[in-house]
Amino acid sequence: MTGTVWVANEDGASLSAIDAASNKVATTLTGLKSPHNVQATADGESAWAVSGSTSMAIKLDASTLAVTGMVATGAMPAHVVVTPDLTTSYTTNNADDTVTAVNASTMQSVATIPVGTGPHGLRPSPDGKWIYVANIGGTILGVVDTATNSQVAEIEVGAAPAQVAFSPDERFVYASLSGENAVAKVDVATRKLIGKTAVGSGPIQTFVSPDNKYLLLPTRAPTTNHAQQSRS
Repeated sequence: MTGTVWVANEDGASLSAIDAASNKVATTLTGLKSPHNVQATADGESAWAVSGSTSMAIKLDASTLAVTGMVATGAMPAHVVVTPDLTTSYTTNNADDTVTAVNASTMQSVATIPVGTGPHGLRPSPDGKWIYVANIGGTILGVVDTATNSQVAEIEVGAAPAQVAFSPDERFVYASLSGENAVAKVDVATRKLIGKTAVGSGPIQTFVSPDNKYLLLPTRAPTTNHAQQSRS
């Protein structure tokens, strides 16, 4: 395996970059206050992190670790994603129930989008048309239209959805239900819940394997470390 695994060390005020080939920490970037989440862009050129205590999103050059941009978000940003075309980043603002949209080139905020209670994890659809938001303070997934930067639907899924993942064919979205130790399956075309499966305690992160065969959910009590792999 090649690439870099990024780890946000929230209590340590740092980001660790792990070489995926050697499984060794290549470098650690310090001085980032309370980073709750870090995500690599689809091309692996940049990494984005959120600083919860300062309510900022930070863009890094993945090779040099230089900070290439910073922008204010809403209160207590939890997660950050970048659209597949690399044009826009979105952060969930857990303390004020909004999502911030940022122009990834100019590092200017372009929209503040009201969503559900306690937005936490979020992911773009593979085609970049939608952002699905898991509102851990409630029972719904929010659907944001990236063309208008507005929420266009809410989907009831169950207690405390923490993160979402699209299937590679875009037919389904899966949501970890941290409040009921389960995972929900949603039909994207109809935006309807079509089933749930019990899993271990405290599911948070959610990934579908590239071959569309497996759904991966770490099942443990919530922690402050979140990782994202970038390909190179």
